[in-house]
Amino acid sequence: MKNISNLECLTKERNEEEILDPEIDIPLDNELLCCTCLYLACKSNEVNRKIRDVINVGYRILHPEKKVLKIDDEFWKFCNSLVNSELILLRVLKFDVNTKLAYQYLLRFFQDYLISDFCDLKYEYKESSLTLENILRHLTQVSWSFINDCYINPDICIKYSHKEIAVASLYFGMKSLNIKMNKPFPQWCHELSSKLDPDNVLEIIQDQIDFYNEHII
Repeated sequence: MKNISNLECLTKERNEEEILDPEIDIPLDNELLCCTCLYLACKSNEVNRKIRDVINVGYRILHPEKKVLKIDDEFWKFCNSLVNSELILLRVLKFDVNTKLAYQYLLRFFQDYLISDFCDLKYEYKESSLTLENILRHLTQVSWSFINDCYINPDICIKYSHKEIAVASLYFGMKSLNIKMNKPFPQWCHELSSKLDPDNVLEIIQDQIDFYNEHII
């Protein structure tokens, strides 16, 4: 509901002020909004990127056949539009840019629970024997990569919570590496998060597999 409300607010802002700057004939289109979200995300997560870098990336994607954008009047138009778009986006979000991504939940799962607490160590992989440290490293890498892939799937990002994505990534990693549970799947999910719906975890994995089949295979 929060996402729908934010979208309605953004649509209202756009209808009220189609042009961000009266002197700049550039509407708040999808490309501008995408660059704005990227720029704001970098700032809110302390991943410093110059506004010129964000503009260059967006311009390059939209115009792959053209040369790098020079610092001229056209560049400053983009720059001013991006700054104004950022102000609109912040108002829509009510200046609340704090969020806890699935990566943070995944790390917490590894910190708060030993792997032996929610699965046994019957581990079959390329090597005949692996230490617990190696098992955790492989599991972390696979789970982390799965989260990366989920965040480029808009259906998953919009529909499910970050915690559900984290649990799904962990379960996907365990299944991929043949790590077997020593308890029923619903119980395992509830031990990680009492309010978690096990069906959502399975749906995330299935949605992402469908995404792989559609865009990669």
